[in-house]
Formats: sequence, structure tokens, C-alpha cells
Amino acid sequence: MVESNLSKSSYIAVRGIALGLGLVAMGGLPISCGLGEGRIGPPLHEGGGARPGTGGTLGRDSGANPATGGAPVRDAAVDGDAGGSGVSDAAPDLGDISGYTLVFSDEFNGTALDRSKWCTRYVYGGGAPLQIPDTGCTGPDGFSGTLDFLNDEQQRYVDTNAKGETMHVESGGTLKLRATKTRTDAYASYESAMIRSKTQFKPSATTSYYIEARLRLPDVKGTWPSLWFSCGFGSTNQITWPPEVDIFEGALNTIEDTVNMIRMGSQVKGGMQTDTGAQQITYSSPTYDRTWDNYISANTLRAVWLNIGATWTADAVCYYVNGLKTMCENYRWTDDSGNPANTASLLLNLAIGGAWAGRHGIDDTGFPATFEADYIHVFTFAGQTPPGTLPQ
Repeated sequence: MVESNLSKSSYIAVRGIALGLGLVAMGGLPISCGLGEGRIGPPLHEGGGARPGTGGTLGRDSGANPATGGAPVRDAAVDGDAGGSGVSDAAPDLGDISGYTLVFSDEFNGTALDRSKWCTRYVYGGGAPLQIPDTGCTGPDGFSGTLDFLNDEQQRYVDTNAKGETMHVESGGTLKLRATKTRTDAYASYESAMIRSKTQFKPSATTSYYIEARLRLPDVKGTWPSLWFSCGFGSTNQITWPPEVDIFEGALNTIEDTVNMIRMGSQVKGGMQTDTGAQQITYSSPTYDRTWDNYISANTLRAVWLNIGATWTADAVCYYVNGLKTMCENYRWTDDSGNPANTASLLLNLAIGGAWAGRHGIDDTGFPATFEADYIHVFTFAGQTPPGTLPQ
């Protein structure tokens, strides 16, 4: 997704933070994996051919095997509330949640971000001091939880920007994560917003999760909204990477990554998250491009309301857009050696720029930009199979 004449290892270097050094050099907490935290995401396009711009290209696995197990029926999927692309297996219907227990939610019906539920920086240290101090966000050592960017992103996460404007605006029943071009830094010229849940999650043999968020993505070139799981502090501040589950990433550079696609998938970098040390897709819909991990819609996925979700069990993750199951993959929440990883926080953030989203520039006329959330729900269900039936 960056220059095609670069190698995948070059791409990892671009998207990682101090690879091999972790965040210790940044004054952050120790990292127990060799690469450090990086959100190393989609691979570079290797070779001279053009990156697929439409769906259907199969890459990692030969053939798609439908995943077993069901989920309650919901109405037909409608991409972007603007026309349908058909229905595969349905996501759990939140209006009929027999077998599901709501364990975490935010309806964003207040007048300010509920800081009993959310932090506004990454779990790592090395960033500017919190503008709104919160010991519930800074970890056991008291100084972690301040990092305000990852990778080569061109924003810094703040609560209030240089103009004194609030970056987390809760009004009218939604949360708006705002991004503004208000910094004087020549490269990192933007200020933006993110949230990280104080409640943490990890599936087990007896407990699994269904996560759903109703979201509206910005239609602005250079923006990179995401919903994802990453490790929390744990008891020792030793944070491994991987694991990571990206429920979706919406980098928009308008050429390789366009308004009708979002990336959905986990991070596996040769470790024990799967039996092979590589991604293991067990099911994909015709609208999912396995080569680049993109769900590709017939309609725009920007500036329209989307229901984006995932079922997360001890051994697998399945992803949904407006009820359409897009992809399932094997995945274990472990470090690269197979040891259980820390419980995970759920993150929602609006990054700006970098070699992926900003490959072809950033449209400054689109700022202030907004990534909007109507609600976030996390349910548990017993065992490994979502209760309910598949649509016929």
C-alpha cells in the first residue's frame, strides 16, 4: 500500500516505531517483543503490478471454506445505507440478544466524553503529559499511557487543540472524534482524538465476545479511522505485540485505498497466534479481497452510517459490515512464543497521514475532519459459537 518498488521489510520499517528498540528509547514502558509496538498493518505491494482496486483476488489461501456456527438473523445488509450487496451470515441482532450479555457499552448520549470509561492516549509512555490527568489511564508505573501517535502518523492525540477547541465532542447522541490542522510542526501538523477503553477484554474457552459499533467515517483524503484491540498494561507493564485485532482500518489515500473499502484482519508476524505463523483465513465473502485484507463494497463507506462488528473467540475472529460477514480467520490472543497475552483494550482513533493514508497527500480543505460514533457495544456469549441461526 506504499510504493510498489519498496520491500515488505521497508514497509514495516516505515510503519513501526523504533523497530527492535521498542518504546524504551522514547521514555515509554518496556516492550517484551523484539519488534516493539508498531501496528504494522497491510503489506507493501511487492513487484511491479498494480494493487487490486476491486474485490475478488485470492491471495493467502486456496479457496474459501464457510465458517461453521451461526448468529441471529438480522435484516439484509445495506452497505453505507445506500444500497445492498447481498447477505452472507448475519451478525447478532442487537434487538434480539438471547444468549448474549452486554458487558460494556457507551451510547454517547451525554454532553462530554465519559472518562470513567475512556482514556485518550495509547497505553505506552513517551508522549506529552496528559492534558486531563487520570491515574486510571497511566498504568501501574504512573507514567505510561501518554503516547500520542504511532507509526509515521502526522497527528498528535490531544484533548484540546492549540486553539483551545475540544477534540472529543459528545452531542446529539454521538461522539465526534475531531482532527484539525493546528500544530506548527512541519511534518506532524495535525491534532486529533482517540479513545481507549479502561475496561479490558480477552476471550477464553468458555467466554467469547461480539463487538459492534455504529460509525460514520470521514470522507477526507489522508484520514485513517480505526477500531481495534491491543494489549493493556497487565500486571508488569510488559506489553507484547502482536497480538492485535483490527476490526477495521479505514485509511483513505483515494488511489490504492478508496472510499468503498476498509481493511479488516488481525496481525500475525511469524508468531504463535496461528499454527503456521501466518494469517489463516477460513472464510471470506465474495466482497473480501484476501490479498490486501480489504472488504470492498459496491457503495461508498464514507460519510454514511455503518454497523461494524466482530465475533472474537479464543481461537478465531469473524468480521461484519452491516450484518454481512466479510471474513473469518483463526487467531489466538498470545505473544509470538504462544504465551497468553495481556487483556486487551478497545480503541477508536482518527489518525492522519503517513505512508499509507497520506501516500498521495492530505486534503487540508477537508479539515476539521470528524470520525463519528453513535454507540459501541461489547457482548459476551458462552463457548465458541455465536448463539442463534444463520439466515436461509
